Amino acid sequence: AAVLVLDAEGADAALSAAQVGLGATPYCDTVLIPLLREMASRLDVAREHMASALVRQRLRMLLAGMALSTAFTMLLMMLQASGDPRMERVGDGPRALLACPARDHHEGGLLALGVHLKARGWRVTLLGADTPSEALEGACMQVRPDLVALSFIRRRDADDFVAVLSGAMHACAPVPVVVGGPGAREHLKTLFTLGAQYAESAEELIAVWQQARNAQNRP
Repeated sequence: AAVLVLDAEGADAALSAAQVGLGATPYCDTVLIPLLREMASRLDVAREHMASALVRQRLRMLLAGMALSTAFTMLLMMLQASGDPRMERVGDGPRALLACPARDHHEGGLLALGVHLKARGWRVTLLGADTPSEALEGACMQVRPDLVALSFIRRRDADDFVAVLSGAMHACAPVPVVVGGPGAREHLKTLFTLGAQYAESAEELIAVWQQARNAQNRP
């Protein structure tokens, strides 16, 4: 109702009220992402832009403010104290580099992925919307991620998809690239041929990363 009359303050207050009593991932999954989807189909351009900006701001605030849960932090400290070589310091989980490819401006799903990965102990570097391959290459050289996740929301013809994905993969090599979103779903055969993987959730992405890691460690 607030969005319909372009009341940004009222809409922001409604989002705050909806967050009370909810953790980061339930708030993301049951409030913010459903709102994004519903508003995209029900609102005109001006109202949808205002509303989606407010929701994306909330997702970014969640991502920036998330910390490891007390229980998970204690577990990591126990592993650290035991001398487990996989736990050099608390919070030193795998790092994911998240981006939307060039000319793709819809980053809501990418932000939600970041929330879920961070809740599972991953470190997240978010590049966001419309990230060209040159920027991906520079970021990979700087932060050395364990995995790159690309969110293709914009629909593309086959040639455009091949050009964008192959450029991104070349920029990120040898880091594994996992692709998601409706713009990638319609090109599954192509993305597998190019050597990328596909995932529709944080759980699937983590499973793909674990399989890739196990394959690297296999004699």
